[in-house]
Amino acid sequence: MPCRGIALSLLLTAAASVALAQRLPTTPDATVAENYKGEAGRLLKRARQGDTEAELRLGLMLEHGQGLVQNYALARDWYEKAAQAGNPAAQNNLGALLAKGLGGAQDNAGAVRWYLRAAVNGLAAAQNNLGYMYSTGQGINLDTAEAARWYRKAADQNFPPAEANLAYFYSIGRGVPQDPARAAELYRRAAEAGYVPAEENVAGMYAQGRGVPRDLAAAARWLRRAAERGSATAENNLGFAYEHGLGVLRDRTISLFWYKKAAVQGLAEAQKNLHILQQQATAQGGNSQVSNNQSFH
Repeated sequence: MPCRGIALSLLLTAAASVALAQRLPTTPDATVAENYKGEAGRLLKRARQGDTEAELRLGLMLEHGQGLVQNYALARDWYEKAAQAGNPAAQNNLGALLAKGLGGAQDNAGAVRWYLRAAVNGLAAAQNNLGYMYSTGQGINLDTAEAARWYRKAADQNFPPAEANLAYFYSIGRGVPQDPARAAELYRRAAEAGYVPAEENVAGMYAQGRGVPRDLAAAARWLRRAAERGSATAENNLGFAYEHGLGVLRDRTISLFWYKKAAVQGLAEAQKNLHILQQQATAQGGNSQVSNNQSFH
């Protein structure tokens, strides 16, 4: 079976978006009274009095379907009220809804405008999202140097997704001079904060010896951290490590365990690896547990 590398990939904070479709009635009708109970009802009262934090929280509840029936259009409505009043989190969330286009037309240029307002106000998530828009040329002219500048602002606030995005730029020399050591440092910062994609990338840096001394045992440890948090890619790579004894004791049983976990999540490569290893186990019988000094390729 050919060896696989560990991908180093650009990351983006997840975003959701909607277009404005309707407004909450100014006076509660039977439907509103039924839906807006408890905390939602208290927030509604405050929001109607212009409380931007209440408007933001209602938007979050509606966007994620927590405490209220999910309604992206109404979520955008409340975010917009708070955003217009200068709430940075609402500005960022409204930008995210526009970027996704859920519930209405996608508006990347509008997303950029709201991200910029929140980013200028110092919100790290918005700075990261604005950096992504610059890096992909969505809603604004592509400018990798400007993307790196916004990623750096968010990374300076210890925002893990931005640290990982800036690390990626340093790893390939995009918008900044190529610097694998700086990339490894930033990936590690994000990984130590528990950011799973960065944990996978730290494993890749150690496996490939990019920016850090090659250390397969360290690569396997970082893969395990990401795998234990449910990353299918890490589960598959950890299964491969155990299959071939890369930084760990070779063990077909443990390899099968991790391949199965990744395969259940629908990862095609893991499904293929699982099938091959099961066929080998059937043909050979028993488990193989031996020391092995192979390397990632």
